[in-house]
Amino acid sequence: FLRRRAQQLSEKALENRRQAEEKQRLQNGKKSEALDLDQGSQAISAVEHAMEHLQEYQAEDRKAKTAQAALARLRRQQQANNDEDDAWTLTTPSEPDRDELRECIKTSIPVTDKRTTSSTIITKWITQLMKECHVHNWRELANVPDAAVLANKLGVPGENVQAWIDHAQDESLGEIMVEVCDGEVDAVERLTVQARSGTPKDLAAWISIPDLLLEELRKPIQVNNSEDSSTNAGGIKQDEPPVWMDIDTISKWCNRAHSAIQQHEWLNWYATPVE
Repeated sequence: FLRRRAQQLSEKALENRRQAEEKQRLQNGKKSEALDLDQGSQAISAVEHAMEHLQEYQAEDRKAKTAQAALARLRRQQQANNDEDDAWTLTTPSEPDRDELRECIKTSIPVTDKRTTSSTIITKWITQLMKECHVHNWRELANVPDAAVLANKLGVPGENVQAWIDHAQDESLGEIMVEVCDGEVDAVERLTVQARSGTPKDLAAWISIPDLLLEELRKPIQVNNSEDSSTNAGGIKQDEPPVWMDIDTISKWCNRAHSAIQQHEWLNWYATPVE
């Protein structure tokens, strides 16, 4: 009896311990599951938070890259403009223009054989200038450094050839100023009238003080035409300032004029007439 009772108690104890262990495992499992759920929830929140910040970072990064790209384009454009103007040189056209050469020659026609008409001999000299001397227009004629060399080739007195060159230079001055000033004829007129700077030499003299030149150009123009609607009671012409009237443009033109007189010495010989 005692042995059976001890055996029953032993089996009962084993069953109780098994149930206790099972219960403990269930409790541990629930705790572990709860812990896993809590950790999973925290992990999801962390991921969502990170994604939100990632999107913000990506947006800011895109903005920064866009701004940097725009700045780089602007710098490249400014550099290209600077390089373009730094490399600016006065270009002499080479297109043939017989009328220009004829006009220069007519200013001083040497005495020739009366059996040859002036028209015929002028045509001959024009042909010689173009074919033998490589002078095709008055811009190229203006750049001839030595009239004697040209005179020897043409068989024409040197003083006559010098007169041709002088006329070519007179005609070329205006063209060159227009080129220096980006084709702004109005600017050349204002430079001539208001600042007495209608030649490359005079314009280049302002290279270190373009702001003072700009002040001269901004001064109102006194006119005598009282019927002009753009003038006030004092006869002052009141126009809107042109788009070219700014310090950067004026400074650029002064630099170009300086470059031009360095390229061609004869441009240093001409100043704006003082009336």
